[in-house]
Amino acid sequence: MTFTLTTNAIPSDGGTVTLLHTELTKCEFNWGENAIIKAKQSDGYIFSHWSSDTYTGIIGGVINTGHGTSQNSLHDGFAYTSLAMRCYDSKICPEDIIINAHFVKKD
Repeated sequence: MTFTLTTNAIPSDGGTVTLLHTELTKCEFNWGENAIIKAKQSDGYIFSHWSSDTYTGIIGGVINTGHGTSQNSLHDGFAYTSLAMRCYDSKICPEDIIINAHFVKKD
């Protein structure tokens, strides 16, 4: 069973969001695989947080990672998140998942 993962930056000029190692913004995965996503802020913006259009209990949760304990922290200029892609009830597994990286303008 597969699903499509799409990444977005909010606002779109706030930065870039891609799948680690591929630089793609959209990719197909098998349930059970891990997806690692990275966000890079544009000049004048700061990474704020991650969100998803899918109930994270279905997919195992969005885990914020990076340097330090703040979800605003960056490692080498990037914010990372990892998704453990698990779906325990095939009747409700989504076929499309959207992960958003939110950015805010610097003061």
